[in-house]
Amino acid sequence: MAIGTIVAEVRQARESLASQFHYDLHALIENASERQKTGGRKAVSFPPIRLQQHNDE
Repeated sequence: MAIGTIVAEVRQARESLASQFHYDLHALIENASERQKTGGRKAVSFPPIRLQQHNDE
């Protein structure tokens, strides 16, 4: 599968999903959250990693 084919497939899937929710990002995320809760798989969340600041003095 060529990279162009993969990109086209991902874009088509994104467009299909967005159109199902009338391009309402909040509705899409709410639906994804509900599917995650009822999907039966364990969701993993990691704490944020803090980057150290470097003082170049």
